[in-house]
Amino acid sequence: MGWMTLSPGTSLAWSDSTTKVNIQPTMSNGGPISVTSNGDTYQLVSFKGSFSSGAVTLTAPSATTTRYAVLKTDASGDPVWGTIIVEGTGDALGIAADESGNAYVSGQFSGTAAVAGTSLTSAGGNDGYVAKFGPNGAGLWARRLGGTVNDWVHGVGVDGSGNVYGSAGFQGTSVWGSTSLVSAGSNDLGVGKLDGSGNWQWAQSFGGVGDDNGGWRQGLAVDAAGNAYVSGQIASSFTVNGTSYNTLGGRDAVVAKINTSGTWQWLATGGSTSSENVYGVAVDASGNAYIGGVIRGASTFGPVSASFTGVTDAFVAKVNSAGTWQWVRTASGTGNEGVYALTASATGDVVAGGSFDSATTSIDGESHVLNGSGGDAWVAKWNTSGVKQWSLRAGGELADTSYGAGIDGNGTIYVSGNVAGPASN
Repeated sequence: MGWMTLSPGTSLAWSDSTTKVNIQPTMSNGGPISVTSNGDTYQLVSFKGSFSSGAVTLTAPSATTTRYAVLKTDASGDPVWGTIIVEGTGDALGIAADESGNAYVSGQFSGTAAVAGTSLTSAGGNDGYVAKFGPNGAGLWARRLGGTVNDWVHGVGVDGSGNVYGSAGFQGTSVWGSTSLVSAGSNDLGVGKLDGSGNWQWAQSFGGVGDDNGGWRQGLAVDAAGNAYVSGQIASSFTVNGTSYNTLGGRDAVVAKINTSGTWQWLATGGSTSSENVYGVAVDASGNAYIGGVIRGASTFGPVSASFTGVTDAFVAKVNSAGTWQWVRTASGTGNEGVYALTASATGDVVAGGSFDSATTSIDGESHVLNGSGGDAWVAKWNTSGVKQWSLRAGGELADTSYGAGIDGNGTIYVSGNVAGPASN
């Protein structure tokens, strides 16, 4: 695994001297990150056996047992603390941090597991959880949600008042505190709010008879006022607030806004006659939302469209505060491109990252050549009008991917992910 920083406006490669790189030499994976205004970075990490970064060492029960952890590093890239999230069977899918240094993690578990030091027992299958860790990495609380079939919390966020929000995919009847959500079919997409002490405030959902869900990565962003923006994909027809939503075919991308009281404000959908996936959502200070993922055919997002050339093409799309699509940009080649990392600054600068395995990929018109055959990582920046500022590639002979991105108060960009061998620019 590794993470790196890029100076604002950089057009140089990741090996530039302004870039800090932190590589873990043993088997581990770097996941989503959350960055505070002062440059503290909170990264999800999975590892087997043991994990060491600077003075931080974490140990799993055995060399074959996977554990998920939060690793905090300061703006200089030096590790501050690390803590294991789940002791038992479970994982971590989303992370957020507040300006007081608390970290919030979401994911899923099965059976009985200790999450952030709190014992939780699944009602059946996998249940979802939301957990809070204090500024020193100590677990403060964890709350479960779920029913007798599978549930997972893929996104987590926090507002300016310390309220916590989680977005999830669920089946059947799923209990969120005192609220029971009932799926209309296969999977539905849910979102809930907790206060800073972990008390459930409300929960809402939408979906139809098909597989409507939030995917498997950071699918939630929250603005300072407590409006939550939820991303995922839909595969059926349904109605929210009297408005009917339908797919163009297969699965379509969706982003939805719900206010701090739990009332849906709008939903925006887009896609092709094939199936799309959304792997992240970000929001700026003006309430514009940005989503990223993959398309599998020529796609339309309201009045804007994206062409398609490969097996999967990566996309980034913007929807304004009223729920109207503004633009869509792609990374495309003859193979697989994807967006797995996404962040936005207060002013709407958007940074996306992911991977590609095409011999040559075009990131919004700029070509990058694959180094080796395993796949390379990439990262690119657009301004709020959708004008690309730059794009970069990194990787070696094996598979490399960007999985997390964040921006601090100075505009410095942080990117996390995996390298499977020596990497180059």
